[in-house]
Amino acid sequence: MYRSQRNDPTTRLKRDLWARLLRSALGTGFEDQEALFLDHTLLSIEAAAIGHAVMGINLAVLTKQPTAILTGQYFRDAGIYNVVEADFFDWIRTAPEGERFLRQVIRRINMFNWAKTEHDVLKVLYESIIDADTRKGAGEYYTPDWLAEGIVQKALTKPLEQRALDPSCGSGTFVYHLAKRVLSAAEDAGWDNRKTLNHLQDHVFGLDIHPVSVLLARITYLLALGERLEGDRDDIWVPVHLGDSIQWHQPADHDENRISINIDGVDLTLASASTVTATLFDVGQVLAFPLSGIDDPGTFDRLVTEITDFAKTYTNLNSKKPSVDSLLSRFSITDEGDHSTLEKTFSVLCIH
Repeated sequence: MYRSQRNDPTTRLKRDLWARLLRSALGTGFEDQEALFLDHTLLSIEAAAIGHAVMGINLAVLTKQPTAILTGQYFRDAGIYNVVEADFFDWIRTAPEGERFLRQVIRRINMFNWAKTEHDVLKVLYESIIDADTRKGAGEYYTPDWLAEGIVQKALTKPLEQRALDPSCGSGTFVYHLAKRVLSAAEDAGWDNRKTLNHLQDHVFGLDIHPVSVLLARITYLLALGERLEGDRDDIWVPVHLGDSIQWHQPADHDENRISINIDGVDLTLASASTVTATLFDVGQVLAFPLSGIDDPGTFDRLVTEITDFAKTYTNLNSKKPSVDSLLSRFSITDEGDHSTLEKTFSVLCIH
């Protein structure tokens, strides 16, 4: 299937972006490692299928539209966000026999009961697909569950009061045991399901620069919630993010009240010619998001997602750009400066 898609421009770009992220994470070149790209594709597909199984979605529903498991639509319909999104590995959606392959994976995943796991099972999945030599060469070592659980018990002494972040969370072993400890304490305290899940989202976080690890950790987070997903609850925003927790470079104009993302598309080595670079956007353009009117990470995630999704509706450069005013009003963005900043960000997203 991949051979039929290898030279497709979109697939090539996805692989190049994947290689760039891994180079940042692991410090070596990945442009020519197609076998690893395929292994990561398989991992992502299986993790996405497991995530849907955790939600208890009927097998028949999944097999009718199998490519939807790679877009996150089922999660959004269920009020669960920041789990599965269209990413580097969804090239299989347009590949010959892609749907048939996805159905096979879904059927095999649904043979198991994923609602009552007791450890980070996706760590085992990762180790079964990525061979030991590759993991060792990349410096990837996983903490045993018994050790992670013991450390969490000693570190999280007040689980209903403390906040915890794993800044290099991998497949989510520590995130899983942190969540389990908070859930157990909330149950002992007599909290209802809604209060418990809302509290957990604001107190346990994960971060990693490895794109596959982040997806696995997000699914692992849902595995920790298990049957609570079917209880009375608000929307869930999984607080596991793709990012570099130890980046050395801090821009001279760093502003704590604003996130600025330079989108110059430099350093994208094309698969066909290692000396050629590609620029995705016009030089000097920035996506800026003010933070002064945003209280928590979940609200920020929702704002970014809704602005991005709204921008996707603007596909005709000759048509009138839609107004973002009503969207910003829903998030109570009333400050004139913040409103202007987000309007400019929206305009950049619309063009690209």
